[in-house]
Amino acid sequence: MTGMPSVNFLAHAMRQNEAGGRIEFEQMLGMLVQAIEGIQARIPEPSGSEGDWGIDVLIGELHGRVSIWQAKYYIDGFNSKHHEKVRRSFKSALDARAKHHHVIDRWILCIPCTMPPASDRWWGEWVEQQEDTGIKIGLWDENKLRDLLARPEADHIRNLYYNPYRSPVDDHPAPITLAVPADDGQWRPGWINGHHLLHEDAVETPAADRSWVWRQATADRISPPGQRVVLRQVQLFRDSPHGRARQDGLVDQAALLDDLAGVRGLPRKAELIRVGDSVVTLATTYSAGSSWREALGPATALDRLGAAAVTAAAAAVCDSLHELHRRGHAHRALSPDVLILREGRLAAVLRDLGLAAIPVTPGEGIAPYQAPEQLRPGLAPVPPGPSTDIYQVAALVHHSISGMPGAVLPLRAVVPEFPDVLEDMLARALDADPTRRPADIRVLAAELRRAREVLSRGAMS
Repeated sequence: MTGMPSVNFLAHAMRQNEAGGRIEFEQMLGMLVQAIEGIQARIPEPSGSEGDWGIDVLIGELHGRVSIWQAKYYIDGFNSKHHEKVRRSFKSALDARAKHHHVIDRWILCIPCTMPPASDRWWGEWVEQQEDTGIKIGLWDENKLRDLLARPEADHIRNLYYNPYRSPVDDHPAPITLAVPADDGQWRPGWINGHHLLHEDAVETPAADRSWVWRQATADRISPPGQRVVLRQVQLFRDSPHGRARQDGLVDQAALLDDLAGVRGLPRKAELIRVGDSVVTLATTYSAGSSWREALGPATALDRLGAAAVTAAAAAVCDSLHELHRRGHAHRALSPDVLILREGRLAAVLRDLGLAAIPVTPGEGIAPYQAPEQLRPGLAPVPPGPSTDIYQVAALVHHSISGMPGAVLPLRAVVPEFPDVLEDMLARALDADPTRRPADIRVLAAELRRAREVLSRGAMS
């Protein structure tokens, strides 16, 4: 492709340091496998003493047949010291196969470098020695990876990880530039407080009376370098009770993040920055991956396997939201753009905490996923809260599977195998009266997981 930036696998380490680079390379690989294979891939989480079963990226089901990709982020080259590490990884996969009785069709080593002649010879001889395992062994080295990334189906992956001139996602609002004095040290194109480089997705939403502004962007930390973050900021231009309440909400959200530190699927606090009495900025950790919208839609109606992927990802979101609910808070601003799929995993994580700890305002939330109580909170039986998240998850699932906003069409009309029990649960979750929705988001999560099993097998409910 003319003008396409070259793929530099060192970019992962430059962005995330060496340890983070390994994780990001693995995430990229999961996304690439899914694009090339045309089927859902995932990255299993290590579990206790059994580790990861020798799996970095997986296609298939561990009660049946699987293909495995093993990621080794050897950015400085491949030599004899790496041979034993490859042997151990393959043995781990064999040991897990023997213990758990799944079938491994393929095992593919993925490295962002080229083997020198001595290692290339070792590799060929070692592969021959494994022929009696019945596993087809392959190699994706840097040349193979670049070839795969150049394919049209991998355009979004190359753009996400390796394009230094990446444009904002089309469905993001266009950035608004406000007139801020050049020497104020605050938000302006490129910089905030002298140590963050803003990305092109920076957006600003001014208050109706222009007394304050809400800002959000992803950014790379300049000093110290290497950390990518999500920035959320409130700046006051003149004293405003609503603006102060928003600032206090960000401070409370920072404290909530401290309490939630380590909960899977939620961001971590990077820092809370104050500039006098006028500016409060919350920086949270950035989750690499594609948005729910990019990976799952809504665009057009999904098939059975697409619906299985949606229910699996939504169940993981429910788990994270439950941790918020346990602490008396709710996100209240769910949409396909605030959920991130860590490539290769049937799970979505929250980009931010949304409106948690931030005062309720009429019309809050993101259309078309706003719950009725968000439009007129003073008239609702209960104010926006956990039941709002339940509504928004159900609306997102319905929209993603049917391709149509609102529960206009029964999902069984789109996916004949869709379970009746979850159909009924979603209808309850979308009830206009929040008191008639499921009382606990874990109930919805359980049905989503059961539906995923049914849809993955293709069985009728």
